[in-house]
Amino acid sequence: MKRSASNSASASGAKALQVSATLVRGALLTALVLGGGTAWGRGRPPSPASPDIVYMSSSSKAPARSAIRGVAVTITGDTVSSTDTQLAKALAGRDWTSIAWSPDGSLFAWIEGQAEATRKIMWARLGSAPTVLYQPNDVSDAYVWGGSDGLAWGSDACSGDGGSILIFARAAKWDATTQQYTEQPAIMGIDIDPASPDSTPGHGSPRLILLASYPNGFALSPTGDHLAFNAGYGTNERVSLLPMCGSSPTSTTLLTWDDFRAARYPYACYDDPGTICPCGGNAETVCFNYPSPAVHSIDWSGDARRLVLSVTVGPDPAYDWRDLRVAHLEWNEADQTFAKTSVVDVQLDSFFGSASSEHYPQWGPSAQDNDCERLAFSQSAGASDGSTMSGRRLYLYDLVTSNTACFGGPREMSARNPRAIDWK
Repeated sequence: MKRSASNSASASGAKALQVSATLVRGALLTALVLGGGTAWGRGRPPSPASPDIVYMSSSSKAPARSAIRGVAVTITGDTVSSTDTQLAKALAGRDWTSIAWSPDGSLFAWIEGQAEATRKIMWARLGSAPTVLYQPNDVSDAYVWGGSDGLAWGSDACSGDGGSILIFARAAKWDATTQQYTEQPAIMGIDIDPASPDSTPGHGSPRLILLASYPNGFALSPTGDHLAFNAGYGTNERVSLLPMCGSSPTSTTLLTWDDFRAARYPYACYDDPGTICPCGGNAETVCFNYPSPAVHSIDWSGDARRLVLSVTVGPDPAYDWRDLRVAHLEWNEADQTFAKTSVVDVQLDSFFGSASSEHYPQWGPSAQDNDCERLAFSQSAGASDGSTMSGRRLYLYDLVTSNTACFGGPREMSARNPRAIDWK
């Protein structure tokens, strides 16, 4: 979660946290890497580290066993140095698709558990053992759905008490006896009390923010007064904006399926009873399936001027690689909301190959990052793109290259099989 800024499109606001790491910190983190860390749950928690980026780590051979790792980043001119360390050993059932920093960068949260009825939201302070922030106790409590990029943690712009709010998706509940849904999917929020940041009883129970069709890709604006999220399926999939304050806020569509230009998968019609794609007398009729979701993750820049999305574009559903899109925004003072001015593709094929896949993009936190429109993202490449790359990597990339202070191409950072990431 980014920690700075203004909601005005004309704001130049620097983020509150500069990306920096001292040689002492680097030495400490290197020692932690060599030492292998200590597993949470046995013995002492790991020693404190000072990562700028926190991420989920899992290989394609064991995606359901994720570790939590962190990367400390130092940027000096055109040079990037980084140190990767383990924060928590791999654990079965830990969700690799979501992780979020608190607004002040002191804690991070993630999701654990495979069954919806027992899935829980965990959190931890660096160097401390994790605790449960939220877990349903009975069938009346909200179930945690998860979903890709299914957590966002930002400032509470409405209460004025200096607190924060953690956003997650509620799962639908199905009654097998009545064959009916007893609870619809929704966006939920947990109010974090600044007076007791590490005490679960000191925080509110999840409250309903908005009913939505399997929402994901949550991103709070820098000041926390708007939430961007993705929901829907096929050509009805939308990225919407929701004001976070007010008695009954209403979401508005910001981006449509045509804006993010996701993949679709054609198939031939057929006239069997009950078909959803009848030929209707025209054997040339073609229908389409769609990736679900098409938009996997969203992040909001610290100057509030841009959203970045990871979107499925691969034409083969068996290898649904993703590209990045950037939506440029402007602030409408009269309506007190944002509007889209353009959506552009981030072209990385010349670096990684046409079938490479870019995941979980995050904007950098400093004023220089804003000027360069600097992104961090995890990346994977498959054999079908003709490259020799394998596995997953972590990169920095500047969209602005005309400025001599910005990178002229991707810069790889130290990481081990990165999945979901968050840059504080």
